[in-house]
Amino acid sequence: MSKSNKTPLTSPPSPDSTREEPKTCPHGGRVYDTIGQDFSQLDRRPEVLAADVLDAWYPPAPSVIERVSENLTWAARTSPPLHAGGLKEAIASSRGIETSQIILGCGSSDLIFRVVPKFLKGTGPIVIPQPSYAEYRHVLTNLHGREVLPFYTDQADFVLDVDALVAFATSVNAAGICLVNPCNPTGFALRKAEMVRLLDAVAGTPIVVDETYIDYIGKENSIETLVEEYPNLLILKSVSKFYALSGMRIGYAVTAAETALAFQMETPPYIVSTLAQMAGIAAFEAEDYYLERVQETHRLRERFAAALSDVPGLRVIPSNINCMLLDLKDTGWKAADFWTALYKRNLLSRDIGHQGLTESDRYVRVAVLGSEDIERMTAIISEVVLSKVSPLKSESEPLVESLCA
Repeated sequence: MSKSNKTPLTSPPSPDSTREEPKTCPHGGRVYDTIGQDFSQLDRRPEVLAADVLDAWYPPAPSVIERVSENLTWAARTSPPLHAGGLKEAIASSRGIETSQIILGCGSSDLIFRVVPKFLKGTGPIVIPQPSYAEYRHVLTNLHGREVLPFYTDQADFVLDVDALVAFATSVNAAGICLVNPCNPTGFALRKAEMVRLLDAVAGTPIVVDETYIDYIGKENSIETLVEEYPNLLILKSVSKFYALSGMRIGYAVTAAETALAFQMETPPYIVSTLAQMAGIAAFEAEDYYLERVQETHRLRERFAAALSDVPGLRVIPSNINCMLLDLKDTGWKAADFWTALYKRNLLSRDIGHQGLTESDRYVRVAVLGSEDIERMTAIISEVVLSKVSPLKSESEPLVESLCA
């Protein structure tokens, strides 16, 4: 390893106290602490294990890279198709839906801000199973003043009980339900039959289902083909995560065509860039490549989980997607301190305390990365856990050099 790759992230950066920042939802992306928000130090990327975000660990399909590379100059200077008709057709063909049901977005976050609050119209409370992707709660409460009621799952080891959820939503007279399935950050997933049972039980109550990670359990478990049968249903999808195109920012929502039309009319022109449309279409044409990556991701996750399960006191929560929760209860660590100890060793993770837990200092989430990175992560996590009992190195001394030399 070159000398530049040994620089530790000695402490989390402090916010600039002289500047007012808008109230936002916490996210990952700490790798930019190293390479710079201006991308001025891209050569430092190998220094950090970026397991704090759930971007794909694998590259886009070769055919995607080829199409973008061959047309980069032209695509960079040329305005995209106005309403991304070709991308809509590719999505519809791949997913068994109609273009009239699709609302495009600049990533699914765009749709959370622009579409979800209007779809969950009304004045009553919104029920969100917790923990969950925190952007939904942030947008609904901080930006739209809605009451969000948590339905906690951590006391059931993050298993979502459909009957209990329905009973809770009924008891509070919920005006809507917002569900991430498979769940980020827990990795728990409901299969299609259970989701249909939920839809039948909520009796027309508006329900938003985020299916960003559905491909990890098979797209046959998606309920996006049911939106005409259940016009109270809005599905959010990301083309970014699974297709290794997070930097391209492609997302879409699916709902009944009559409802979708109003949102389509409010969607700005050129919402998806030329490069992103080109890459997205190519990705949908490379389905076999991505299905192979799914199986590889499952193998990597199980290997990672097995290795960490041998660490005394550490419990790994079962997952269906490209991440795992680490239960720190019996390690002596609190989540924030554990996060910091990993950060100092150049391993980025997520303290999920803000995402809706009854015990906010107990769990840390790590993403599944490639084979060599998993070995490095296992070594770092093991040493940090064991340092509570028998410190191997001081907290101020980075482990990157000894682990990666």
